Amino acid sequence: MTFAWTLRVSTCTNIELAIEPAHTVSANENIIIPSKLGVRVIWVASMNVPDDLKYTKDHEWARKEPSGVRVGITDHAQQELTDIVYVGLPKAGASVQKGKPLCVVESIKATNDVFAAVSGTVVDMNSELTAHPELVNKEPYSKGWMVVIKPSNEKEFDELMTPEKYKQYLSSMGGKH
Repeated sequence: MTFAWTLRVSTCTNIELAIEPAHTVSANENIIIPSKLGVRVIWVASMNVPDDLKYTKDHEWARKEPSGVRVGITDHAQQELTDIVYVGLPKAGASVQKGKPLCVVESIKATNDVFAAVSGTVVDMNSELTAHPELVNKEPYSKGWMVVIKPSNEKEFDELMTPEKYKQYLSSMGGKH
């Protein structure tokens, strides 16, 4: 597991910044600190981006396995959604297209589509999420997986972002999620 720590400073080069020594940054905390020049400094703490996965710009992760490509949403996505209360999964045998809606995730905050990381056929789905959708929040990269897709085009998996590219993508968002 890799944790990326990013300090983003917008617009000015010589910035004087004072951080109170008593403040500690906990994992997965975003802090916006005003500087003396009125420039926003955004601290994005501890983005959980495992090295053995590939990623989409829509914040899905994908892992190649013998049975197909296992897909779920990233730690970043589940943090943005907050408390997930429902996951609507496709049925086994469903045909899916890369970048098109795959399933639905509802949280106390919003309802969002989860998009297919690759094209193919759904060969397995995590039925445990029906009774325990909170697993997506608690363990997005393990027990919170959503589906396994048998890919129809193996090259699509290779086109997904590497962990390094995904970290860069998250950093480029500059606190705008």
